[in-house]
Amino acid sequence: MDQKFDDTILYQLEIIMDKLNAIESRISFSKENESINDWIDEESTKRITGLGKSTLYKLRKKGKLTFSRLSKRKLFYRISDLEKLLDENERA
Repeated sequence: MDQKFDDTILYQLEIIMDKLNAIESRISFSKENESINDWIDEESTKRITGLGKSTLYKLRKKGKLTFSRLSKRKLFYRISDLEKLLDENERA
């Protein structure tokens, strides 16, 4: 009876591991689509930082954020600029 219980637990653990691996690969794929090297698209920037479109616009105008425009509506920001902003606003 103990062997059957152990086999059942091992089988369930294998299923869980398979599901975790599938989730991990989806997250990895999603991250690849969101950023290109040091660039991240505006929607991802807004979601990650919680900043709105108008705040990002003000930061661009002040020269605090480097950006690239691939089309009229598609903006990308440098991740390193976002990290720099976080460091500048860090408080103890």
